Amino acid sequence: MCRDCQTTWPESAGPQPPLGLQSRTALWVYSGSVRRLLVQAKDMSHGAQAWALAYAVLEQVASLSISQQAVWTTPPPSRKRQWRDWYLPEFLVKQICKQNLYQHQQLLRRLHQTKDQADLDGAARRANLQGAFCLKRGLQGRRMPKEVILFDDVSTTGATLMEAASALRANGVEEIHAISVAVVP
Repeated sequence: MCRDCQTTWPESAGPQPPLGLQSRTALWVYSGSVRRLLVQAKDMSHGAQAWALAYAVLEQVASLSISQQAVWTTPPPSRKRQWRDWYLPEFLVKQICKQNLYQHQQLLRRLHQTKDQADLDGAARRANLQGAFCLKRGLQGRRMPKEVILFDDVSTTGATLMEAASALRANGVEEIHAISVAVVP
């Protein structure tokens, strides 16, 4: 990371309201250097920006108290992200799990496609995502992990995290903790 980015990097965002989760933590506020790095990393497959972000995230995650028994997963990517074959949250989770010896498993899939969330307010985002996620094929009827870390890149209203958590809870997951790289103020 360059010196300019390091000097303008915002402070940690810290815990956020739970939204029906056991905990919800954002590592930073979505502004300045964090915002620029996230925007660039989302569109540049395995580029320097994604790796710089991964190292910064690894450092922050190391300071959190996380159970080794928890399984890390991400909300399923949109069709646009699936088509590009690059999904930043999945890349970051793989780096976190590899470095810290956490368990990683993609537990969810999209049941139906949704509109782009960028221009939607909170209520519209929740309505847009209603029933969009379900358990990944092949996992129905299998024993689910007791504790899951649901990881996403940016949390704007929390609608994606809430819907993903709802699908996990409906399939027997008892504890769901959400971590996002950044939260929109």
